[in-house]
Amino acid sequence: MKRRFRKTIDNLQLTIDRLNIRAYRFPSGQSLIEVVIGISVVVILAISLVTTTLISQKAARSARNTTQATKLAQETIEQVRVLRDRKGFDQLPVNQVCLEVTNPNDPLTWGLNGCSDPQSIPNSIFSRIITICYDEINCTGPPTNQKLVTVTINWEEAGGTQTVTNKTILTNWCPGGITPGTPCL
Repeated sequence: MKRRFRKTIDNLQLTIDRLNIRAYRFPSGQSLIEVVIGISVVVILAISLVTTTLISQKAARSARNTTQATKLAQETIEQVRVLRDRKGFDQLPVNQVCLEVTNPNDPLTWGLNGCSDPQSIPNSIFSRIITICYDEINCTGPPTNQKLVTVTINWEEAGGTQTVTNKTILTNWCPGGITPGTPCL
């Protein structure tokens, strides 16, 4: 019995020694596959963050340009309205026109001249087209006491040409004519 017991103990010791040798040959820790997977996850997260940042910047730039174009369109309509008020309704030609501003502080020096190409807005990425018609359908028909002013602002972005359009109807509210410094007759 002692002998059998001793043999069992020897077998257990031999098994333990073999396990220790295997443990020594294959130390616990991270394998190459685990390292590659870990690095892949980090790279994917970094790419996702950079992509999200770039998309956010593009959206912010597009929103800023759209806001600026909307303000430019409204400013142009106001300038045409001031021109009508200072020089008279008849000074608004029915056509595609360019706004010429000689002195920004004196609307009497402003003018509308016919032009076929979009007018570049100085110091910006924008160009504008001003179209004056009698109404939406009739651009060349008989004169009326109202004119449709359409201002289109264009600019280039990564996604292509962007456009903002603003329209208003101006009326001949002073049919007797305007003399600067005097009320409407």
